[in-house]
Amino acid sequence: MAANKKQEAIILYQKAIKENPDEPVLYINQAAILRNTKKYPIAIRNYNILLKLNPKIIWAYTGLVQVFLAQKKYTQTQNVLIQGKQYFPSHGAIDFYQGRLDYELKRGNQALENLNLALDNKYPHLYKVYYYRGMTFQDLLANKERAKLDFESFLLSDPKNATMIKDVKNRLSLFDDSLYDF
Repeated sequence: MAANKKQEAIILYQKAIKENPDEPVLYINQAAILRNTKKYPIAIRNYNILLKLNPKIIWAYTGLVQVFLAQKKYTQTQNVLIQGKQYFPSHGAIDFYQGRLDYELKRGNQALENLNLALDNKYPHLYKVYYYRGMTFQDLLANKERAKLDFESFLLSDPKNATMIKDVKNRLSLFDDSLYDF
């Protein structure tokens, strides 16, 4: 979505929210656009309003976590995950983002444990789990073989993120025995 289209969408959502201030989906959608355009303070406000409307909406927690991770605000990230875990004790998205936070904080074994829980709890974006598990194995646990397996699984899982694909291909090219020749 082009920048001017995103701004138009934000304005349309603002108008819709004024007309329907108790409609959660309006806050979810507007906050996602605000997050993606790095308008973090307003996105945070929307996610917090959403949590007040209904604390059992997973997108409020995952959206807030993404905002805080993007800003490297790890204490706030952990606080949101703790709050989300109260309502969603076995949710793959909460597990995935806890694993991402653990990776950022260089807690390798905890990252791996939470990323595995994300798989167990049916987190739908397998490529993201394989990506962060591969990075955890390579960067934090010095397990080249397991990293390679996860990076290869990442490529087989129909990844959507071009930046991640490029990073994985670069990482795999460093392995002597990779199945992939880049």
